[in-house]
Amino acid sequence: MEKYVGMKNLIASAFGAILLVNSVFSQSTFQRTYGLAGADLMVFDAIETSDGGMAMAGLYVGSEGEVAMLVKLDCLGAVAWTRACGVAGADHNTHIRIMETSDQRLVMVNATGNFLANTQDVVLTVSALDGSPLWQRSYGGSGNDAGNGIIQSADGNYVVCGNTGAYGTDAGTAYEDAFVMKIDAGGNVLWSVTLGNAAVNDGAFSLDEDMASGNLLVGGRMTANGSTYAMLASVSGTGTVQWVRGYGADNHATTGFAVRVDYDGQYLLAGSSTLAGSDYTAATDPFLIKVAPATGDTLWTRLYAPYDAGPDHATGIALAADSSSYILSVATASYAAFTSGEIPDKHALFATGTDGMLMAATLYNAGGSLYPHVRRTADGGVLLSGYSNQYTDPCCHFQPLLVKTDAALQSGCNEGAVTAETGYAWGAWNVIAPTLETGTGFTAVEFSGEGVLSFPTAQTLCENPPGLLAAFEWEGHCAGDSISFFDLSTGNVDQWLWDFGNGQTSTAQNPKVVFGSHATYEVTLTLSNSCQSVSATEEVVILFSPAADAGPDWQIVEGNETELGGNPTGPTSASFQWFPPQSLDNPNIQNPDAFPDITTQYQVLVTMPNGCSALDSVMVIVIEKPPVDTSGSLFVPTVFSPNNDGTNDLLWVFGGPFTAFSIEIFNRWGELVFESDDQFKAWDGKFRGTDCQIGAYYFSLLVRTPNGTESRKTGNITLFR
Repeated sequence: MEKYVGMKNLIASAFGAILLVNSVFSQSTFQRTYGLAGADLMVFDAIETSDGGMAMAGLYVGSEGEVAMLVKLDCLGAVAWTRACGVAGADHNTHIRIMETSDQRLVMVNATGNFLANTQDVVLTVSALDGSPLWQRSYGGSGNDAGNGIIQSADGNYVVCGNTGAYGTDAGTAYEDAFVMKIDAGGNVLWSVTLGNAAVNDGAFSLDEDMASGNLLVGGRMTANGSTYAMLASVSGTGTVQWVRGYGADNHATTGFAVRVDYDGQYLLAGSSTLAGSDYTAATDPFLIKVAPATGDTLWTRLYAPYDAGPDHATGIALAADSSSYILSVATASYAAFTSGEIPDKHALFATGTDGMLMAATLYNAGGSLYPHVRRTADGGVLLSGYSNQYTDPCCHFQPLLVKTDAALQSGCNEGAVTAETGYAWGAWNVIAPTLETGTGFTAVEFSGEGVLSFPTAQTLCENPPGLLAAFEWEGHCAGDSISFFDLSTGNVDQWLWDFGNGQTSTAQNPKVVFGSHATYEVTLTLSNSCQSVSATEEVVILFSPAADAGPDWQIVEGNETELGGNPTGPTSASFQWFPPQSLDNPNIQNPDAFPDITTQYQVLVTMPNGCSALDSVMVIVIEKPPVDTSGSLFVPTVFSPNNDGTNDLLWVFGGPFTAFSIEIFNRWGELVFESDDQFKAWDGKFRGTDCQIGAYYFSLLVRTPNGTESRKTGNITLFR
């Protein structure tokens, strides 16, 4: 097998190298940062987008001040556009979230204003994928209001959750209630509901929709019995609170940061709790609990405790593509043995079974990294976002950090497996059903806070595969053969286009093509996906192929022989090999003599010095010797019919015995069409392998008997079919 790849000057004896590459269908992985000199860029959420790229949302702190930012990346991870979306600081604004809607809008929710001045409002910024601004609205009143979560509900509207100090039981005070608000696609409030009790802090950080019931699942925190509990609420699609539950224990601190409806319609709540310690002063550990949708009662609870205690929080939940596990994003200051730098905070992913038991725990950096959030990606992996100062040069501004993993949660670099360093702390969980007051009050206000930010620079820490790269190899090099082409490209390929330089094209990934003549062809493979197109061109040298002619089929009488091959059988510079060789006088010449005992098909392989070859076959039919009356009189039939019907197909000469024999047969123009000195070699009615015309033929026959008497006989023979 000969294969050629990347050869500009191909000779017949060359063999191309086989490139070892990843499949174009493999999952992409990477770690990237995005830096901007003299500025802090803090990202709290990132998503894949339907155009093959990504978007990330967070805060910019630089020469333009403190503003919310929305950044669009192309499919290669480069920055496509960046927008400022209003004055915003980090205080009370660390759960900025982003989504893409079914009509391909990017929607970001955050808080704008001054937390210390009690002027924060919820802001929704809506943009097209190309960066065109569509609308901005703010929602709030006299007090701080922050948006912490956003989804698009099944009815096409937007649902936002967060904290409010402007409405509910704590309106106008320093305390806050949780809120849920449904907004139409134009930014108008359809309904809002607050949940909380006076003079305590309550809040909502995450939400999801139960498609089976249409209810909204809202997760956050609430204060009960003087302690912080993780809150989970079920709210109807029209804003009616179905039930509220608190999870934790008195004298402890427990907060729910993420919710998700799982594969089976059960509810998941993740966050952090001090239940593994003595009281609320202990270090927090990540937790995950599963509850029944109808009641909020726990089905199981899991608290994951690193062996060295630092403050750790589960911040997000993704459902694995194979429906077999849950994936938690974890902010961890534990695992000191893996920490470098002054800030111990690291990004981690915990994978659990659907029973909550830990399957794997992996770190993705060694410190200086904050606010991780996880999203599942279309290829079955996950996207882990956040920000870090670990890779800044010079130190130490914060940069967005994006980690893309495969389904096995491998990103390709900066990883540390800490499964063995992570245990369980079951804790004494309480489930309470508190009485929370509800209220309303949100309305939409036009907001204008958009601008253009400087584009940050991307830095790739690792990547696999390394972008879209076109490469191919081929098998075969002879004109007239089917040449196979093999795509060796890397990257996520959507389309293939081959141009073979001979007027033929193909959109198959691995096509076959026949080049009709020997020449050098420029073959180009063009790859494309949703945002990139690349090409590779190679010179494919197609070599001369011979024609093989094994000659016409023959009929011979057993014991006779015949010459095989055409005139010529192939080019004189070629080598010849006939099969089977046993009944040939020389199987390696153009025209060997064949003397088979039985009917035999012969094949000849004609091979050029360049390695190209051709094959042809010929059939030699062996028939039994006819019955000859050796004591009879000389007899030449005057008519025969060579039409292959099995009767009178051959012209025989009867009589004898003869010690010498010679016959010549001529057509009406006197051209010799048959001659033989063997009585047992019959005429089959052919001349040079072609059927002779119907009509009369003249023969001249000379025989000699054993006593030396010679006789000459002439006459006519009629051939018909």
